[in-house]
Amino acid sequence: MDAGEIAGMLEELADLSDLSGETPFKGRAYRKAAAAVRSLGPGLDEAIESGKLREVDGIGEAIFEKICALRSRGTHPTLERLRASVPGGLREIYRRSGLSARKVMALRDLGVGCPEDLAKAMADGGVSGLKGFDRKTIERLKAIFCRGGAGPGGAAG
Repeated sequence: MDAGEIAGMLEELADLSDLSGETPFKGRAYRKAAAAVRSLGPGLDEAIESGKLREVDGIGEAIFEKICALRSRGTHPTLERLRASVPGGLREIYRRSGLSARKVMALRDLGVGCPEDLAKAMADGGVSGLKGFDRKTIERLKAIFCRGGAGPGGAAG
């Protein structure tokens, strides 16, 4: 597994951590570690073997252990646990929408589990009642997730 793949998994850990309601520190730490790993590129293996990766800013012992597991096994128990707890469709909404984790979790509480559910909830007007989802936010979401912009029925009301 190369540095880019490991960095991608660390970024996934960050997203999943955010969406699971864990402390924001964890997501930031995973993102910082992902950037550090990505910057090492092909030198990652040598940095791991020599132990120099532990000296890189943003790589503490717990993240070092996760990087080693990701490199050797292609996964880590924390990653698997978080993947099981957050539906893939919510992760897609989070990545594509630019919404905060809190807003995505509000969508989950509304019954949204994937982009198709989001499009339906916007068409039905259910999203407009959620705190923080003003008309501008809903229109932006429609542009991202609904075919033809506003989708069926025009603006949510």
